[in-house]
Amino acid sequence: MTAADSEQLEVFVGVKNGLDGCETTVSSVSMILPIALDNFLPVVQLDKVKLTWETFGNSDVGKIAVERSQTGNEWEEITVIDLEYHKRQTVFKAYDQAPYPGHNYYRLRLVHDDGNIQYSEVIRAEVVLKDTQSFRLYPNPAVDHVNFLNHSSTTAVDVQVKLYDHRGMLVSEETLAPVSPMSSVRLAAPSHINRGVYFYHIYHDSELTRLKVIFR
Repeated sequence: MTAADSEQLEVFVGVKNGLDGCETTVSSVSMILPIALDNFLPVVQLDKVKLTWETFGNSDVGKIAVERSQTGNEWEEITVIDLEYHKRQTVFKAYDQAPYPGHNYYRLRLVHDDGNIQYSEVIRAEVVLKDTQSFRLYPNPAVDHVNFLNHSSTTAVDVQVKLYDHRGMLVSEETLAPVSPMSSVRLAAPSHINRGVYFYHIYHDSELTRLKVIFR
């Protein structure tokens, strides 16, 4: 058991009173019973990680946050599920759209209605991303744009580019016109982009290239 579930449990208490007999009183006590989390599992799907888990019991947990770490020590929130809209749901799933190459650690943070916080077990997923020099992005760090360079010897056709923030949220996407060998295309950053770490996912010939860029 990794979190707590609030259930109302009727407790009947007998109390002796006075010299002439026994007076019985009945009281209702609210007790905290454990909520069960089960089958918390990762499934690597090319460029993302699918996370699934199950819950059992009526819970006073208001939100479940999915957290990720590259080291197992420092954690970042990648998504939050508000259970106010999933009261009858027992099977859950979430996606990490921008996992790190190599080790990725995940845990669930359960936020109770009274403010208490508890954590699930930690699970790990091993992500192998395509390491290629066919495409490059510059400058890095960037300010308002990056240049997409086709560093291969052939024309790149039907290249799809998706930009994700550090939480794996999709920021923008576009499909490029054919890019000749050793030529570049300007990719403008969205006007509302904040400073920080971002990941470009470049899809070409059924393969993925993932490139990290810092916007200042």
